[in-house]
Amino acid sequence: MFTEDQIIGILKEHETGFSVTDLHRKHGVGGLRGTLTNSSV
Repeated sequence: MFTEDQIIGILKEHETGFSVTDLHRKHGVGGLRGTLTNSSV
């Protein structure tokens, strides 16, 4: 489980250009594609 701060950090990384695949590898999480690609954060 991720803390709120960790989730915010992952979202910020995505906003700066990290691909979902890279984030998956870096943080070892699955199921991010729908969350990040549909995120308006």
